[in-house]
Amino acid sequence: MATKAFFEYLDVEDLGFSSTPSGETYAIIKQLSHQLKDELKEYEPHDMVDVQSLIFVCYDKIKKSVMTPPKRSEFLNLFNDLLARFCSYLKERSIRLIMR
Repeated sequence: MATKAFFEYLDVEDLGFSSTPSGETYAIIKQLSHQLKDELKEYEPHDMVDVQSLIFVCYDKIKKSVMTPPKRSEFLNLFNDLLARFCSYLKERSIRLIMR
């Protein structure tokens, strides 16, 4: 349940989770978990238990989250739009200041 919620939160494609995962689903989960371990190398995870612990801690936070995945996606789209506009504004403003 924690692994499913974690990967859904990250918008990973449907992995075909069921109460008994297939060999294919297990292989995908294992591959994604190893990729996660590689991405966390600066934090020096010792083994896959550290990755599993991260997934369970994140799951605990996801359960308590007030933002549903669709709202999270909507927020990220709006935030990225705001960020792009703000960067454009700063760029335009700096050009005007230079030309003075």
